[in-house]
Amino acid sequence: MLSAASSLRLTLGDTTADLLSAHAVLPDGTIVLAVDAMSRTGGLLVAARGHRGAVRVDVTHLAPVAVRSRVRDRLRILGTARRFDPAALDACDPATVMSLLDLPPVALWAIEPDEILLDRATEPVAVDLGTYRAARPDPIAVDEAAHLGT
Repeated sequence: MLSAASSLRLTLGDTTADLLSAHAVLPDGTIVLAVDAMSRTGGLLVAARGHRGAVRVDVTHLAPVAVRSRVRDRLRILGTARRFDPAALDACDPATVMSLLDLPPVALWAIEPDEILLDRATEPVAVDLGTYRAARPDPIAVDEAAHLGT
């Protein structure tokens, strides 16, 4: 869900920013954000750096076709911000490296998940960090809309 999403909502304190095509997910589940360090959001990330749970990332998973209720799930991640360490590339597969290269050419931030909540239609479910880190992207999810349209 997180890897296939083209956008996400970043909340730092009382400030919210919608990021479009500005994130990637590392194999260990760390979220990498491309945010201009000279922007208000970049400044807030600097201030939040190292504070556990200070960063909130919200992702809404929408059905890629016109249906009555397009929202499938919502994912909320509370995490800790830090500067992206390029040494993390050593543990990345070529597809992840390419997704990082596709990010806008601004400062890269790593969001280390502390708490994860999956909000489904029935009730919210806390996701164990080990389970989250072990999950792998669904290879079909990114191209799902194209397959459904044919």
